[in-house]
Amino acid sequence: MNYCFTNVSLKTSSGPEHHDTIYVKDGMWVKTPLDSFTTIDCSKLFLYPQLTELHADFKQPGQDHIYSLVDGVEAMQRGGFNKVLLDPNCNPIVDERAWVEWVKAQTQVLHGEILISSAISKGLKNCILTEYLEMEKVGATALSNSLQYTPESSFLKSVFAYSTQSSLRIHIMPQEKDLAGNALIHEGELSDRYGLYGVPLEAETIAVFRILELAKSTGAKIHLKHLTVPKSIELVQEYKTIGIDVTCDVSINNLVFSEADLEGLPPNLHLKPILRNKANAIIVKQLVEAGAVDAISCQHIPVLPEDKNSFFEGSESGCLGLEVGFSVAKTFLNLNDEKLIALMSDGPNSLLGQAKVVLSPGQEFLVFAYHAHEFIPKADDFAGLVNNSPFVGEKLAGKIVGFLSKDQWINFRKR
Repeated sequence: MNYCFTNVSLKTSSGPEHHDTIYVKDGMWVKTPLDSFTTIDCSKLFLYPQLTELHADFKQPGQDHIYSLVDGVEAMQRGGFNKVLLDPNCNPIVDERAWVEWVKAQTQVLHGEILISSAISKGLKNCILTEYLEMEKVGATALSNSLQYTPESSFLKSVFAYSTQSSLRIHIMPQEKDLAGNALIHEGELSDRYGLYGVPLEAETIAVFRILELAKSTGAKIHLKHLTVPKSIELVQEYKTIGIDVTCDVSINNLVFSEADLEGLPPNLHLKPILRNKANAIIVKQLVEAGAVDAISCQHIPVLPEDKNSFFEGSESGCLGLEVGFSVAKTFLNLNDEKLIALMSDGPNSLLGQAKVVLSPGQEFLVFAYHAHEFIPKADDFAGLVNNSPFVGEKLAGKIVGFLSKDQWINFRKR
């Protein structure tokens, strides 16, 4: 379809722009006015480049009774995302070329770019390496250990060494098993009061140091995901200065919530990684706002209501992030639009080896529309059968109200 966007306030990585009209033909921004088109009035709206998410679990293959790729694409569109990286921890684990091919075949008919991460080991058991070259050949974009504990150093070194034969970056959430155990909260005042085992800061920082040292010795490309400790971010910065190809992200959850929000142990804040104490969370937020990380992740993990509506320790971990992640960032983070675009679009695309979204004539017009008006998410604002978001009922600064998918404008205000 052809469109004429009028009264356009366009946000780009290089700054804001205003356009009286932008003509779009078959999804492309064209200079020449069109004879026939549908008008999209953008008064009171802001158009942003579409976003990229580094951790999404769409539950397929194997668990489509919980969620599906179709649900995932709907969540992407509602949240302004045109790309996501799928987590390999499905049922079965994405550790064979057949599963990469299956996911790619399913996504070809969907209006969303779903990238696939391969498990670093068979069954994510850290015993037998996956065939990285085969996985890359059939379309895997990254390697990942999902949200599992960091493997032992001898196996991890083999993973890193083998990965250098491909162009794939390894995505790892650093966590020492012997220190973290099965703990669900931060080691501190709350864990003491509830009599629960907690995860110390060292469970992350020791794993980060091991990973970085092995990356240094092997030359592997590493992405450290969902960091929660300031020292971890500082270590990444230190190793970058000596030429190590390492990137990192922080989950939006760890920028908004802290241990202080766990009073009463609400199941919707049963998350992985865990929430740290408030003082720690404030410093991490300051580091993100200062540009010390490469990306912000919304960490989209659907959980059925019956698996969340129980006591904290008996609930499944995870929360939804795609539909509200951008609005949450606009509400709670002290970031201008250029920095926000860098952290939620340009940065993720760069570390995934994807082209960044360029909004200019002759390019695909990959935009979403944001309305800066108070928005209180409801349960039915989320795709599929799930609504496990801690932001349901919370006041947010705005809402995404439109999305250009391929050559079709989706107006969420009419839904």
